Amino acid sequence: MSWNDEFCSGLGGGLHMAYGLTDSYNLMVELGGSTHSISAQSSSLSVMQGATGVAYTLDIISWVPYFGLLIGGYRFAGADLLEADYKLGFQAALGMDYRPSRSWGLGVQLRYHTFSDDPLETHYMTTFGRFELLWGW
Repeated sequence: MSWNDEFCSGLGGGLHMAYGLTDSYNLMVELGGSTHSISAQSSSLSVMQGATGVAYTLDIISWVPYFGLLIGGYRFAGADLLEADYKLGFQAALGMDYRPSRSWGLGVQLRYHTFSDDPLETHYMTTFGRFELLWGW
């Protein structure tokens, strides 16, 4: 899989669940998907991923900055791939949530994705706008 270090934008979405292990650490489980246009000559690349990991949160009243590390599986399909490609991957997440109430929150998140077969060489980044429903606080 080589895309010549082109910038490939796309759209995606996902589900995110977190469980507070302590006041500072959350267990995270996520499922997500996105599509990326690689070039004008090929169809879009679709990426599906599921991951689990731990995040350190610095809960400052309504503003909650956090950093997390996750590991999970990826499925790549489309573009110049003749068949689906599956990889083990790693993610580093950096985010900031704003919680105006105990029931919901808004946030932004930046993710770095890399893979076990070519760590730090094959990679991509994602940016998310988040809307969260909160319970069990």
